Amino acid sequence: MKNVKLFTLLTLLMTILSFQSLAQNISTVIISAVNYSGTISIQVVKPDYTVGEKFYVRKDKKVFFVEVKKILDSWINEGFTITHTESYIHPSTYSIHHHYILKKEEE
Repeated sequence: MKNVKLFTLLTLLMTILSFQSLAQNISTVIISAVNYSGTISIQVVKPDYTVGEKFYVRKDKKVFFVEVKKILDSWINEGFTITHTESYIHPSTYSIHHHYILKKEEE
């Protein structure tokens, strides 16, 4: 009988802990950067579903990857980690697209 009570208590504790781990909040940020003929467009979808957007034209003399790194570093400093990256060149426009997904698990 004592073993049954101990087993029941252990099962209850494991169930509670598993539900607690499922209830963790996960915040996600999506960063999309496009370089098209010297025009840079960077869009950031924030965890609260708002979208921030920055545009630079050739005369701004901005370096594409420096601007992308600044934005990535600001989110990494807030505790986010990069979980997925994707890059490709659009065949008809020769624009360069980079996408980053960052996530942060909060307890």
